[in-house]
Amino acid sequence: MSTTKLAVIAFAVVVALSLSANVFAAENAPAAPMKAGAGNAVPAVIEGVNTCLGCSLMNEGATAECSKSGHMMALKVTKAATPDGKPLPEFNGWTVHYMNNVKGMELTNDAKCHGKTLVITGTVFRDERVLDVTKVDMKDMGKMEKPMDGKMKESMSKKKN
Repeated sequence: MSTTKLAVIAFAVVVALSLSANVFAAENAPAAPMKAGAGNAVPAVIEGVNTCLGCSLMNEGATAECSKSGHMMALKVTKAATPDGKPLPEFNGWTVHYMNNVKGMELTNDAKCHGKTLVITGTVFRDERVLDVTKVDMKDMGKMEKPMDGKMKESMSKKKN
């Protein structure tokens, strides 16, 4: 075979391998994260268990000191839907953190909510896995004295004055 024919065949093989590698990479690439403003903020009604991150991670060897510094809550999502009821199964199993505002801080710091099942209406910011809370319902009110009584809001306003 001539050198030119070998060069053409070698070039064709390289091109074919390159194309098949690109196709494989595209098919197996993880989904790109959503960009802010492109569906990152999702209005949702989320059900889950209000869980202390420190207590949960102590079971895995973390050095959390909840008894000294307090609990740091987040929501372990068991069910999610849009406000009109369309299921959002991609949130199931997520741990979402509460937005650092009055309603979020009430859930973050209130030990009475520890381990309670909550139904929260708000906005989930997907990339950050943060929940901006607008409304909270307690599903298992058994031992709760009263839900979200605003004590956190009062204590925050006293600190400002």
